[in-house]
Amino acid sequence: MGDYKEPLIYADEILKFIEKGNGSIPFVGGYSIMEDDRFTPSLIRLKADGFLFEETKSGYKNLTLTKEGREVLQMGGYNELLKRDEERKNNVKVKQELELEKLRYDVKNSKRIYKTYWWTFAFSITALVISLILLYLKLSE
Repeated sequence: MGDYKEPLIYADEILKFIEKGNGSIPFVGGYSIMEDDRFTPSLIRLKADGFLFEETKSGYKNLTLTKEGREVLQMGGYNELLKRDEERKNNVKVKQELELEKLRYDVKNSKRIYKTYWWTFAFSITALVISLILLYLKLSE
């Protein structure tokens, strides 16, 4: 699908109209099949996105609904598809923001570990030395 941001006003109507015509309708001279040029942007976008294709039968050209076009109709229409794509993009952005926040916490945590590592190491060595001294004293009695 292209990067077209605005929902196409007539895309859903065109898809439903073609579906009612057994999935195919003839067109005459370009894309003005419904005798009105206001459908042109929607028809061009639907054809570019692969929801419609031109088919020639017996010398006549038809606009035919593709499998993807039928799936879009079952999902709720072209504009619904655009909304879902926008939601999916927003979800990806949120996921990326969360991953960046996690990375910030990971960096802070690793800095803290680096600063405190030698302290904990020194305390454990000190505890080992004290334990060995106490063991020696206990055994030497």
